[in-house]
Amino acid sequence: MTVEEQIKALTARVEELEAQSAKKRSRNFQPPTLQDVEQYAASRGEIIDGNEFIDFYESKGWKVGTAKMKCWKSSARRWVRNQSNFTKPNAVTLANKNSKLVTDDTMGWLE
Repeated sequence: MTVEEQIKALTARVEELEAQSAKKRSRNFQPPTLQDVEQYAASRGEIIDGNEFIDFYESKGWKVGTAKMKCWKSSARRWVRNQSNFTKPNAVTLANKNSKLVTDDTMGWLE
């Protein structure tokens, strides 16, 4: 084998290894951007507060429980399913919850 043939063979092997490495890197989890989350939700006809979703999982280190997240799209689908369990109360609900019931016994009659 000549030097030129060896160089060609080595170059081909390097390219093959780089392609394999690129495939492995593409399997690694990449956190979504705000735009990714909002586009995905829109494509499914759903509404997600992308900032809230990203902030939540960033604060958890992009983990689900103790496992590293593998697919943010499945987490987004679950987020939508669970949204009704975690709705934010509005101001009226908070006011009613924090107010005390006023009765004749506690207030007396106004004259």
